[in-house]
Amino acid sequence: MDEDGRVVTGPRNFYTTKGKKGATDKELFMKPTYNAIGDPFKMAAIGMTRTTKKDGHIAAGHDKNFVMAKLVNGIGGGQANSNGIKPAYPYMPLGPGPKKNFRDEEGAVKSGPRNITVIPGKLGKVGKNVLLGEKIPYIEDDYNAAKKLAKKELEYHHSMV
Repeated sequence: MDEDGRVVTGPRNFYTTKGKKGATDKELFMKPTYNAIGDPFKMAAIGMTRTTKKDGHIAAGHDKNFVMAKLVNGIGGGQANSNGIKPAYPYMPLGPGPKKNFRDEEGAVKSGPRNITVIPGKLGKVGKNVLLGEKIPYIEDDYNAAKKLAKKELEYHHSMV
């Protein structure tokens, strides 16, 4: 026991933080070693890929920057960029539109016109034998109609032979 009367438990063993997450080298305990160091592989298409080169058009033999083939004047009235090219439509900022007020001067909610209705609503009850049109009468069907038709066709065929 120490002088305050508490039990001495000694120093704490481990202080931990939250575990690291991710898939990069920073999240590992130590820098990894890779087994492909010194590999003679060279990227095959590195010489064929296009590079970004400032003022490369001048080195290629062109005397000025790319210019659009068609200038649209009078449509849109937008600001011209540094090359003097105007866009076809003016810039319209995105964002929330004007706030709509659905109440009148007295504070009551305004109700607009009805939505589009294609056919008038159905009248009647819900339940058994409720139809949208007139009642369809029951017509009995002969169970052996297909057999009788086949027999009739067979007799016709034999009479032609």
